[in-house]
Amino acid sequence: MRSTARTVTVTFLTTVLIIGLALGALTGIGRLISEEPVVSPIGPATIGSPKPQPTFASSGQFGQPENLEPFQLPPWVVQLLIAIIVAVIALIVVRFLFMVASSIESRRNEVAVDAEPAVSVEIDLEVEEVQESLEQVLVDLRSGLDVHGAVIECWRRLADLAAESGVPRRASQTAEEYTLAILGSLPVDPGDLRTLAGLYESAMFSGTDPRPADRDLAIGCFERLSASLAVRA
Repeated sequence: MRSTARTVTVTFLTTVLIIGLALGALTGIGRLISEEPVVSPIGPATIGSPKPQPTFASSGQFGQPENLEPFQLPPWVVQLLIAIIVAVIALIVVRFLFMVASSIESRRNEVAVDAEPAVSVEIDLEVEEVQESLEQVLVDLRSGLDVHGAVIECWRRLADLAAESGVPRRASQTAEEYTLAILGSLPVDPGDLRTLAGLYESAMFSGTDPRPADRDLAIGCFERLSASLAVRA
């Protein structure tokens, strides 16, 4: 959540900065070429008058037409080019600052994860209670109870048992990852645990009604998990 808010803030500030610089370039610089004649501060020459030298133009040979003004870009073109250059420079600067901030945040996260003490804790997970939760959800599913509701209720019971196992949750773990890690200590197929996690995510976030195939998939998953624990017991 903090990363999303930070990204939105940086994007907003970048947009404001670029717009401000572009408007400043378009309105504050003005014309770069003055059409007013330049008056020498020394004044007109007073010592003699130089004799005019013959030129090709005066002789009519290979000369250029008199009174030809030099070519210059229109003022709006010059201002537009300046605005584009300023905007590109601003984007480069903001991109560099964003990369530096992301690198610092990533380094802090790595330090926080590395700082966690590597403590070996024995997992205190009651196999009988886990199996009872699995058997209860099987009863609910076979009786026609809503698949999503039954799966969510079973997952919450398993999450509570995982939280009571005595193993602290690492800062880098989500609640779902923590629960799966604890359940992974049981003698069950990891593929069935992944299926269980998928059923829970679908029930929580899909927003759609379950299909008949979902009920069959859930029943098969919970039957295999329960059978694995029954063999261990």
